[in-house]
Amino acid sequence: MDAKKQVTYRSYIVSPFHNISCVIFSIQAMFFVCGLNSEGENITVFNSEQCFTTPRYLHIWALLNSCGYFYVDFVYMCFVVAEHTALDV
Repeated sequence: MDAKKQVTYRSYIVSPFHNISCVIFSIQAMFFVCGLNSEGENITVFNSEQCFTTPRYLHIWALLNSCGYFYVDFVYMCFVVAEHTALDV
């Protein structure tokens, strides 16, 4: 299999896992990572300024997951496939 087909197949396999993991990380980060307030109510990024402005480890993991995925795609497109058509860009 040539390099272009290898990248295409890798993308078809990796993309669904990346999408699912990003959605799970995002939902957890928005709704479940901040915990409870003093009254026992769930705090989310939508109802707490402190939760919205304070980064948590889960936020960093989600960011690293996405950046890693985009970096790997960039390296494959530029150095493995090495085609620079309008579609590739």
